[in-house]
Amino acid sequence: MSDHLYLLTLALFFGTLLLIFALKYLASIMSNRAQLIDRERYVKLAEETRAVQEQLTRELASLRTDLAGITERTADIQQVLRQVE
Repeated sequence: MSDHLYLLTLALFFGTLLLIFALKYLASIMSNRAQLIDRERYVKLAEETRAVQEQLTRELASLRTDLAGITERTADIQQVLRQVE
């Protein structure tokens, strides 16, 4: 009986150690996968942000052109109104 109990105790001890290291290894793998997914999401977000920023830059340039035209027409209207006075 004591031989079986001794072997069972050893098996439980080494089994526990093996389980601890296996779980630690598994947690490390899961953490690395999560970091990889986060990096991929960050790169995608950065690319989307860059695209939106380029679009906004183009729209801002267009608005500045429109504003310059409006300013020029307003100046022309003011000049005409001064001449009419």
